[in-house]
Amino acid sequence: MTSIIQLFLPILFVTLISCNESVEQKNTTPTQEKNELVDSIKTENITFESEGVKLAGTIYSPNNPHSAVVIVHGSDQVPRMTKFAELLAKKNMLVFTYDKRGVGESGGVYAGPEVGTNNISVENLNLLAKDASSAVDLIHDKVGDLPIGLIGASQAG
Repeated sequence: MTSIIQLFLPILFVTLISCNESVEQKNTTPTQEKNELVDSIKTENITFESEGVKLAGTIYSPNNPHSAVVIVHGSDQVPRMTKFAELLAKKNMLVFTYDKRGVGESGGVYAGPEVGTNNISVENLNLLAKDASSAVDLIHDKVGDLPIGLIGASQAG
């Protein structure tokens, strides 16, 4: 129980801080680069490796992020959560959202009830946790000293 509280408190803290930050809206012009500006949010499509599989996602970078968060998936076939990522990024949080293993542009095999597999097996949960850990490592390498949290619901909670 103590470890759950220790994990939950930093996430709650980052979320509460981000809710109190004001966001300055700026008009931007479209670019031809891979990096696009949405309001004042820069997006970057990226791939990373986890357990021998390439996973694909998008980093949402506000001009002056005060923290970073990785969105972790529930049990469904979930592609990257762009609308939720945009909402958090507008609160000055750097956000990384990725397509779940075997979904969207990510490689690997999706395991879940929709395809008759056991997505709550210890092996599958450990694999998905390693995917989330690899995503955190990627963001840590990118942002250095910003505090990084995880957010997820259902199976990801």
